[in-house]
Amino acid sequence: MAPVYPLPDRIRRRINEIIFKFIWKGGTELVARGHLHNSHEEGGLELTDIGSTVRAMALQPLLSFELDLRLPFHPWMEYWIGIGLRKFFPGKWSNCFPHSCDPPDFYVKPLRDLTEVSKSLVLANKVPTKRFADTLRVASTPRIMSRDGPLGSFLHLWPAVWKGVHHQILDNRLKDLSWRIVHSAIVTNFKRYSWGLGNGECPRCNEMESIRHAFWFCRSNDLIWDWVDSVSDRLHVRQWHPSVWYILYGSSGPQCSVVNENFIWLVTSTAKRYIWLGRNAKVYEKIQFNEQTIILQIKTDIRQRVKVERQRLSLTKYQRLWPDINLRLVLDGRPP
Repeated sequence: MAPVYPLPDRIRRRINEIIFKFIWKGGTELVARGHLHNSHEEGGLELTDIGSTVRAMALQPLLSFELDLRLPFHPWMEYWIGIGLRKFFPGKWSNCFPHSCDPPDFYVKPLRDLTEVSKSLVLANKVPTKRFADTLRVASTPRIMSRDGPLGSFLHLWPAVWKGVHHQILDNRLKDLSWRIVHSAIVTNFKRYSWGLGNGECPRCNEMESIRHAFWFCRSNDLIWDWVDSVSDRLHVRQWHPSVWYILYGSSGPQCSVVNENFIWLVTSTAKRYIWLGRNAKVYEKIQFNEQTIILQIKTDIRQRVKVERQRLSLTKYQRLWPDINLRLVLDGRPP
């Protein structure tokens, strides 16, 4: 219906409310909505912008109407919006016919959208609706980029950071957690304290719980990151050790083969997930997992993932992404 009837604002707001409620599970929206519409390379989730998409859907039929002179209602379209489209299709219009200088709102909105789209895009044939929508969104709203956080002054690092966040070796669970960490969208006790809730202390060591503390500096994580370091050693990665910058942002990674680097990033991201799950189990369920239990959960998760990928991918694709290793030797440190 969108190409024919304008979508009421209350319906658009309701749709957006449902979408963002699903993304944040009904909780506080910790990242500006403009971020989520951006591409992966810009720190977003490539979320469809309902408003721009509806505008694009209304715009495309309008162009087809104007380009097809055989349509019976073409004279009416020519009368109402002929002047507005003259700069896009100068050869299609003539002063031999009357034109309205005051078209109704139904035509004013699409004409206003046309002015925000490049002429080359308008004249192109069979332009996808998504491309129209992206162009309209960018033209009508300021581009929101990630400039805050520890990497804010090192803008050249952001493309590599977002590439790691959406790395193809990570599943959706790990991508989601990595994305939230980079956006500081993790509800630690320090964040709750900044909202006036609680004392901000870590539930595991009673120090102030920031994101960096929760995933790196907390003493409860020492054995886990020592194990991750040993995994890199067994992959023959020398003179490199996990750091807070690598764990949180994927920067300062190991210098090794691509497949080994992929596997280390998978192990690191899986470790982050189970560290956070263990922390939440203590906070919300009063269950305490020791470090050895968390390491065992990480190993089990990785083994299951490798098993599934071997069945899902062809041999060529698997070898391009995954290293040819003995999992028991690499994960456990002992031969099969």
